[in-house]
Amino acid sequence: MVTAPLAFNVRAEPALYEVRSLQSSSVYWCDARTSTPRYLRLAGGDSTPLRLDASWHKLLWLQAEEVAWDADGWIPGDEIDYFDVQPWTLRAGSQHMLLSPDRTPGRLPIYWLHASPCRELIQHTSVPAWLEDLLGAFDGAPLGVRP
Repeated sequence: MVTAPLAFNVRAEPALYEVRSLQSSSVYWCDARTSTPRYLRLAGGDSTPLRLDASWHKLLWLQAEEVAWDADGWIPGDEIDYFDVQPWTLRAGSQHMLLSPDRTPGRLPIYWLHASPCRELIQHTSVPAWLEDLLGAFDGAPLGVRP
């Protein structure tokens, strides 16, 4: 079962969420079904791959920035509420900032990711089999046992 909410706070509504990007075919997943939310990014064919793609990462912070896009297109700058920033929220039309630990030697301890605006937000009741298979192919570990 899949539903398409406009926005949700992952702390108040823990579930598995798929965030589809407006400007690329990249897809972000947020798994808030446990006390420690986590995310992963799957780079689309038209996206630049990032070094932490295709694996789960603990979320230290998540925020939805101002809504800058809706079904009619980009919202004019003078109509945007730049103070409408929501912590621990995923929202259609917003860019999202995600912070996670970075254990890569020689790197800063925090990995920062700024996603393009969300064009579609999907709440899943279970992990899609194709996602389980895809991530298992990367390192042989099933999705449910990743740290």
